[in-house]
Amino acid sequence: MAKAVPQIDYERCVKCARCALWCPMSHLTMTLVDPADPERPYPEKTGSVCIGCGQCAKECPAEAIRMIRFGG
Repeated sequence: MAKAVPQIDYERCVKCARCALWCPMSHLTMTLVDPADPERPYPEKTGSVCIGCGQCAKECPAEAIRMIRFGG
């Protein structure tokens, strides 16, 4: 189980989908959030297991994702 999980700052997100494309576990997916903007979906966490690798945060050009640590 991951000791860190991604936290997305939707105000900074540029909706480029790099986080979803690079996630080895498909933990992030691009989802339509605003029906008025169907061309630019936002990343959303899925039910799949996050391994805490941080690849999504590393690939984010807007630095809109940070890894939040928890546990021991």
